[in-house]
Amino acid sequence: MGDYRTIGLELMRYESGTSAYGYQSFSAFTHFREGVSFIQVEVLESYLEDLLDLEITEDTLFIRLAGFRVRSIHWSLAGLLGALTIGLYAASRGASLPLSFGLTVALALPFAAMWHFAPRDGLARRLGFAQLLSHEIARRRGGDSERPTTLSPVALLEKLVAHRNPSAARIGCHPSRREVIS
Repeated sequence: MGDYRTIGLELMRYESGTSAYGYQSFSAFTHFREGVSFIQVEVLESYLEDLLDLEITEDTLFIRLAGFRVRSIHWSLAGLLGALTIGLYAASRGASLPLSFGLTVALALPFAAMWHFAPRDGLARRLGFAQLLSHEIARRRGGDSERPTTLSPVALLEKLVAHRNPSAARIGCHPSRREVIS
């Protein structure tokens, strides 16, 4: 449980050290590597598997963001409501029905697209963490040479969607498991 907490804390520090647009700071990556340097590779692999399992909560992985955060779904709902309000206001001020409807649709379209992609925010965050952990595991396994053996985004998504049986490392290292390995 302590190792999971440490990994989660270091992932959160890494996330705060990168910008909102995905530009990675080399110092943030170095700090992450130093923070998890004493954790065994098997525990990192177990955490990676748990990170890719959507049934395991962010609280269990210690990556929950504290406090209320304005997410893209909040912005999209506010934008859709604003577009509807502006369209109704234009119609009430005497604009023709096609003009006010066209205005409403034109203003609402970007927010509708944002709303469509909003549920993927948490998934994209987990995928970014999974790539970071995959790079660290590959580096420790000797895959840092010419061809890194890290998982591609497509392979990570396949693992994320696929339902697998829990591995022995996952049973032994997962903090919420109560089984005893014999």
